[in-house]
Amino acid sequence: MIEATIISYLTSALDGVSVYAEEPEDKEDAKPYVVITKTGGDIDEYLKSSQIVVDCYADTKVDTITLNDTVVDAMLHITSLDDITSCELNSNYDDTDTSTKEYRYGALYEIKHY
Repeated sequence: MIEATIISYLTSALDGVSVYAEEPEDKEDAKPYVVITKTGGDIDEYLKSSQIVVDCYADTKVDTITLNDTVVDAMLHITSLDDITSCELNSNYDDTDTSTKEYRYGALYEIKHY
């Protein structure tokens, strides 16, 4: 399960940031945090391909941008894990909810893995 692998990896890579498979119930107290979502996938022979969205949340826009940059750097080094063969950043975007001013940055990755 690629989501569990990414959650474990980012939990160890991001000091003081919680990593979840879904948004926590008490979002305000959990900040900063990251949510991992698998949006699609495929398999060719034995190599799997997964599209993963990583959403970053923090109290301020600057903190959210900083967290997103840290996550991008960590994700681009996830190939240090034996079962991950490649990780490409496909999109990196501001996804702030302007009506509630909930700051969120998202990034979409294409990950090849076993």
